[in-house]
Amino acid sequence: MILGFNERSGYQEGEKPIWNLLRSLFSTTMKVEEKLEILERYDVPVIEDVEEEVLDMCNLGRGVYENGQKSGILLGEDKLTYRMGRLKEAMIKAGRQQEFLDAVGNMKAMDRLFAEFGI
Repeated sequence: MILGFNERSGYQEGEKPIWNLLRSLFSTTMKVEEKLEILERYDVPVIEDVEEEVLDMCNLGRGVYENGQKSGILLGEDKLTYRMGRLKEAMIKAGRQQEFLDAVGNMKAMDRLFAEFGI
């Protein structure tokens, strides 16, 4: 059995209602109010505790996403630092230190030099 928990999964004919409920609750784009309406539609009593749990669940997903973004940014920065170091070494060997210094901060110029030096 395959169960998709994303918006592209959509409603599948013959699917058990619980799967539609779970898909909605795990949605990363659906608003809390919409999720609470779906809980009511499935006769899940929506009391204050449940509303707080839905909010926590939504915030948990957002937190995981934001942490992933931060990790990706850090990895990208590490990779750029590594590439810059290699480019600097290559340009010093080629006697083009000033050109390297002039290019720092100009991503078009840096991209051109990365390509030229195969970095």
